[in-house]
Amino acid sequence: MRKTLLSICVLLSMVMAVHAADYVVTSSKDLGDKVAAAVDGDVIILGQSDSILSQTALSVSKHIVIKAAAGLSAKPQLKLGIVLKNGSSVSIQGVKFFYDKPGSGTNSDSKYAISAVTEVAAIDSIVMRDCDISNFGRGVIRADNTTNIATIGKVIVDNCVINNASSVSNGYATLGMKTAKVSAITVRNSTFIGGLGAVIYSEDTTTPLNLSVDHVTIYNCGKTTTKPLIGFKNPAGSKFSVTNSIIYFSGITTAVSDTMTNRPISFSSATPDAASFTLNNSIVCSNQFKSKLMSLINPASDNAAWATYNTVTVDSVKMDANYVVTTYPTQLPGLGARGGYKNKQGLQTLSNSTTIIYTGSEIRLSEPQQVAVYSVTGNLLLSDKNVTSLSVSKLQKGAYIVKAGGSVQKFIVR
Repeated sequence: MRKTLLSICVLLSMVMAVHAADYVVTSSKDLGDKVAAAVDGDVIILGQSDSILSQTALSVSKHIVIKAAAGLSAKPQLKLGIVLKNGSSVSIQGVKFFYDKPGSGTNSDSKYAISAVTEVAAIDSIVMRDCDISNFGRGVIRADNTTNIATIGKVIVDNCVINNASSVSNGYATLGMKTAKVSAITVRNSTFIGGLGAVIYSEDTTTPLNLSVDHVTIYNCGKTTTKPLIGFKNPAGSKFSVTNSIIYFSGITTAVSDTMTNRPISFSSATPDAASFTLNNSIVCSNQFKSKLMSLINPASDNAAWATYNTVTVDSVKMDANYVVTTYPTQLPGLGARGGYKNKQGLQTLSNSTTIIYTGSEIRLSEPQQVAVYSVTGNLLLSDKNVTSLSVSKLQKGAYIVKAGGSVQKFIVR
């Protein structure tokens, strides 16, 4: 009996010796060492460092978290390339990561942030939260191998700005799950800027997918791609939702050639009653999409596959080849509602009347209207007639109400 108890105690001590832990790292070598030795549940915390931590062939085989330490004056910087192995997952939080340093004139080809192509891998999750991500030649996620097909439980991108990804080849998507079997993709409170290829894309036809895109801005992406900006096949039981989002090119005020060969949003299907799709409270616009816009609203015109959906709901959507949301790259990442980023420009609730967009310095309207700005107590502060914009740059920090053309919205000056 004593021997049995002794054996149990030894086993318990061995199990307790290998447990999840938090590690603080401030060097490239220490980061690589901690990931290589990680056990499931380890949290690797990046402390303040003046240098860029570099790990461009980081093999991850466990469930780990890489995140910034609390209270840092700036996001830690990573030159990053992760290879996910079977039985792994990764969550990256609060960091700035890239392959080519931001500001580089030319990006390197065949570079990815996170790839799952080296083996047949079951991956629980890929999470990116509160991150600045930029300068990857062929995208942020790569899961496109036709032999080593990954199965991924969920992909989450939350409160991130992704700039200049898939910047070398337009054949690769920013979030490219081309052959992977993915059960859920959630992209929210995030902005995608200037990628050459598609933004969220898969060609898998067998795994039911729950796709949710909410409060997302896709800005100047995919001008020359052969794929839709958001594109999926739709296995039976899939649910697709795009809400409170903007897809557009800025500054295009005259007709241009329609270089995109597909729609901004496309879910093709060959299976009757395959899936449901909701597009709500969003703007999809620019001459860049020219002939592709109305086919999304009225799919029967040239895409019989839409008729096979269980339900298609398109509600409170502005789609127009001549409608332009004007902004400038110097204002980015101030697009969309960005949660913890406290960015100023946001897509406001659409109505059947005037669309109101607050840019951080002015109110912009979808059509000439009388516009008035009030304090929350009802005092009139600013007004003008028959205009499409009104400067609010002199307002103090705080909450205000804007009224225009039957629309009433609240906005916050930060």
